Amino acid sequence: MKNILHLVLACLLLAIKTEDISGQEFTYSLLDTRDGLPAAAITALAEDLEGHLWIGTEGGLVRYNGYAFEYFFDDPSYIPGKVNAMEVDQLGNIWIGTNTGLARFFEGSFHPVSIAGLDTMSIQRMATTRNGKIVIATIYDLFILDGIEESAFTYQRYAFPGILYLSEDRAGDVIWIGTIDDLKKYENGRIKEVINRSLTHDEGVINVWSQDNKLLIGTEDDNIFLYDPLADKLQSVLPYQNDFGDFVGFQIWNNQLWHIYGHMVLKQSDTSEIRINYPANWSIKSVKTSLVDSDGNLWLGSTEGLIRIRKSCFVNLTFPGITHEIYSLMEDDLHTTWIGTNSGLIYQWDESGVREWKAPEDFGGEVIDMIQGDAGEIWIASYWQGLLEIDQTGTTHYSVEEISELGPDIYDIHLDQDHNLWVGSYRGVFIKKDGEKQFIYGDSLGLPDQCDVYEIQDGLSGVWIAASCGLYHKREGKLELVHLPDLATDVSIRCLLVDENLLWIGTIGFGLRCYQIMQDGLKPLVVIDQPDRTILDIEKRQRKVWAGTPRVLLEINPDANFHFNIFSSTEGFFEEGYAFLKLFVNHRNELFVTTSRGLKKLVDFDLPSGSARNLIINHLLADGSEIDLNHPTINVPSTTKIIELSYYYPDITRTDFLSYQWKMSDQDEWTDWSNKREINLYSPRPGPYQMEIRVKEANKMLNSKHFNFYVEYAWYQQKWIQIVAGFFLGFIVYHFFTRREKSLRLKQELETQRKLAMASLESRALKAQM
Repeated sequence: MKNILHLVLACLLLAIKTEDISGQEFTYSLLDTRDGLPAAAITALAEDLEGHLWIGTEGGLVRYNGYAFEYFFDDPSYIPGKVNAMEVDQLGNIWIGTNTGLARFFEGSFHPVSIAGLDTMSIQRMATTRNGKIVIATIYDLFILDGIEESAFTYQRYAFPGILYLSEDRAGDVIWIGTIDDLKKYENGRIKEVINRSLTHDEGVINVWSQDNKLLIGTEDDNIFLYDPLADKLQSVLPYQNDFGDFVGFQIWNNQLWHIYGHMVLKQSDTSEIRINYPANWSIKSVKTSLVDSDGNLWLGSTEGLIRIRKSCFVNLTFPGITHEIYSLMEDDLHTTWIGTNSGLIYQWDESGVREWKAPEDFGGEVIDMIQGDAGEIWIASYWQGLLEIDQTGTTHYSVEEISELGPDIYDIHLDQDHNLWVGSYRGVFIKKDGEKQFIYGDSLGLPDQCDVYEIQDGLSGVWIAASCGLYHKREGKLELVHLPDLATDVSIRCLLVDENLLWIGTIGFGLRCYQIMQDGLKPLVVIDQPDRTILDIEKRQRKVWAGTPRVLLEINPDANFHFNIFSSTEGFFEEGYAFLKLFVNHRNELFVTTSRGLKKLVDFDLPSGSARNLIINHLLADGSEIDLNHPTINVPSTTKIIELSYYYPDITRTDFLSYQWKMSDQDEWTDWSNKREINLYSPRPGPYQMEIRVKEANKMLNSKHFNFYVEYAWYQQKWIQIVAGFFLGFIVYHFFTRREKSLRLKQELETQRKLAMASLESRALKAQM
């Protein structure tokens, strides 16, 4: 009967709309043994209060800080063995259940929990509660621990074999206990039966989710049931399907309930079903555990490694029949979007669908830019074949005579306010004035020959040109090289945006820069040169400026002190290696990005702000020897030749875009911002050291930390030695001068006696002669 019911429900599910969105609205990453995991098979996951991800594997326990995996194998307090379960309590203690017992990590070390029945028993499941209890299931028993200090632990022990699942109810007053054949709950100090085995048909309960006074139950046979306590009725809502894989559990992710399976992640409603399949080239055999962290990442522990899935701010757009790379977009006055590809094919996209526009047979190359004039004519620029015009009647015209002069490699085309057509190419700029047929070469206006012109724009102050030989401005009929106050004159300008009295320029190697246009020149306002220093395109959308780089997209708010957000691979946008990028905004203010790897559209989605965290000092080495950072006073030996200090900000999502700087507390000068997380001090002088380190993401300051340590004096530099040495030296000097004084007095006395003796002899001799 049960199988017939499952078959009927499976047939009904075929009527539900199924949408496979892998690769479209979510982005994926996989960490395995090649990235430092001790074993690929993940068995348990937990996030601590500092923002670290703790990973239990069949080969032991590791901690991930966003930069690297930290091992504990050299820690004498570490308890080796396969990790079966982990929980973090409200005080930040990490509880680890292994095949050989229970341990608690706090204050930087592991502490075995010595309770009879737990000290050597294999821990299978764990759960923490809001009121501080730790619920533990072994193979044979259920323990409920209460108390913070181990010496003050109180616990209840129940003989209870076969527990598959433990968790606290969302209301916080019930602990659900799933067993191999039924569902029970722990409430008010007693264990009660909720669903007996006659309803579950001996299917083990491995996950429970309460909603609308009903229970959603996942079983060991990979079926999903809905239990109504008032009617005491269990109804099948999602039977097992072969392509799902084993059922793992429920997760609230992006404020929605998702089902985690061994082969996919699934969200189901009454009318639709969304599936996220793991990338095929990963060859994921099965997922065993899951976690949603404080930044909104969904982590899946699989038999092949650690998977991270994150909702994207962008979606990939694919069109039937378009197999070529999309290079340019343009919207005409009928709101039809023209799509230019790298093969010369051009498509039109509107509400009725996508259709190919019939270009001339000999037209080809990369369609690099398209614009429409006020009279309805459309200009199309090919990187290889020059310029094409479509007039109001739909007739196409090549600029045949000018192709040899312009050169076929066109970068940009622009119609200024006076309806003049500007063409930027690898040979400079060409201008065709309104109503004329011939092009004027830019060198006659002051632009050097063989200067690549990448982009042309105009505003209230005239035409501006971004070129490989610098920034040019048309003034009084001539193109003048613009002096940039903070850059060399001939720096390569890749793109620009004129926004009323603001001029944005994207450079190659010097970041994004914004200037205020003044009558006497440009006034620098802001420089954004992290995380990338090369800017490929700039566009404005709803009072915010967007800039694309080879790796990321920046959203800058000029009205909020130029605060900016970074959209990276974490949000499903870029990967390293993108060589081409252009931004496009249509009449609905929708932002599109053409790249060498596809067309993407921005989905308005708030970036998670993340939890407030503290910068962590993780190592202090004196000549390669570790200094204990947990000691109240941190002393470095006097013989130290080099001090190595390392630190990090725990962020398991966006470490690529964190920057650090430091200074000595008694100095005003900070080091330059960089992604370096080490400080080396050579031949340190003895005495106290006070340092300040800080971290930011984009231009948002995240945290700062003061760190103090003391370099000891050598024995001969210590004060008491110097005092004793001073007394001893003084005694020697005193003794020396005292003896010297006595010696001088003795010499003087002898000299006096000698003189008296000589005088006496001379007196006697005179008397004898007389």
